[in-house]
Amino acid sequence: MEVKFGNLYYFIYLIILAVFMVLINIYFGKVDAKKRYKILIIISFSSLLLHFSKMFFYPYNQDISYLRKISFENICAVSTLIFPFILLSKNKYLLDYVMVMGLVSGILSIFLPLEAYSNEETFKAAFSFDVMRFYYAHFIILLTGVLLYRFRLHELSKKRIFYLPITFLSILCVIVINELLLIRIGFVEYSLDLLFDVNYRNSSLIFGIPDNLNSFRYILTIFVPKFLKDPYIPIIWLVIPSYIYLPLMYESIRYLNHKNILIFKEKRNDWFF
Repeated sequence: MEVKFGNLYYFIYLIILAVFMVLINIYFGKVDAKKRYKILIIISFSSLLLHFSKMFFYPYNQDISYLRKISFENICAVSTLIFPFILLSKNKYLLDYVMVMGLVSGILSIFLPLEAYSNEETFKAAFSFDVMRFYYAHFIILLTGVLLYRFRLHELSKKRIFYLPITFLSILCVIVINELLLIRIGFVEYSLDLLFDVNYRNSSLIFGIPDNLNSFRYILTIFVPKFLKDPYIPIIWLVIPSYIYLPLMYESIRYLNHKNILIFKEKRNDWFF
């Protein structure tokens, strides 16, 4: 009864999340426009609350070193921790990050949930607390991006397109600093080899492409000079791809929004157009 890519439980979770996505969008369509943003903030804080409450459940309650699991460990953990406060701040540059990365990382983490499959530290039974928590947290990340986009709670602008890579690379720096602090405290096993091992605590690709993502190696590194990836220079190797792929994602989402693709229309109150 474990969740594995393509098995029955994998599709059960996708179906459940798809149903919730539809129902929440229908609900938002019936809610007063002024209240939507406030409800989204509450939804975002629910994920933050769950993020910290997991310390009361197995396996996180087994060892104090599991406190590392509520830190800025990876991109999605950072999203869970900062999205509610960015929504409160209404900073347009940071909301750009929330919308784009909410949509992109949310989709990737739900359809290709590597952490839920490969992290041996956690209990992986299909309906264990940890797996359900994983899906809920990443669903909220995706839902935040979807609701911002579909109900135009935030709109992207060409003037801000190249600020997104800066924000993204800054988030990666936060993750690296967090990792160094965890090592200093003793919550993470350390050796120079482990620190730069692409298969060890590297879900954010800071230290290169892990073996389980070999299928995507070419597209991720095609624009990276050889001297930056042999071996990979942490974060620096991601600068060029960030300034190519992230603006493309940004502009694609902005274009779809501008063309009213999958945008909720107040008067017609329909789903697709």
